[in-house]
Amino acid sequence: MSRLRLSLYGMATMAALAVVSGCNTSGMKAEQPPSASMGVTGDYKGIKAFKDICLATAPSFSSAVPAAKRYGVKDFFDLGEGKSGLTPDNSLSAQIKPAVECAVTTPAYVGDRGALRAQFIAVVGAAAGVDIENTKIPFTAEIKGTKFIFTHDPKGGEAFVMLKAR
Repeated sequence: MSRLRLSLYGMATMAALAVVSGCNTSGMKAEQPPSASMGVTGDYKGIKAFKDICLATAPSFSSAVPAAKRYGVKDFFDLGEGKSGLTPDNSLSAQIKPAVECAVTTPAYVGDRGALRAQFIAVVGAAAGVDIENTKIPFTAEIKGTKFIFTHDPKGGEAFVMLKAR
């Protein structure tokens, strides 16, 4: 379990910290990042990106890098077994470990965190074809025949993560 926890939180936490520290060095205020300005009922950029970058490319994540580039993620760097990249304004990052893990991070959300989490769960449920609206995080769901663990980590920003269950 500790190996799972390290993989699950390692990439996402590192990226979330990179995003938040990147925002501070670019002169933006962490309290009101541009990507978190949508209302609770709006389609939050981080969840939409997670849907297109991670959910749509699962279980292999083979086309996740091109999907992330469509969101403006550039300058991917090698993480050994995976890749990580940021948008030039540091408003979104993607971490991809082929056939294992995919995560999208954004600066801290300033709206209703419960509604944000509910939106994340609903998007995963729709991709899995199941109703999981009252699920607690972390949770598991099957995407295209492969079981994944999903979580939303709000520490230091927003990290939306899916990790292949072993």
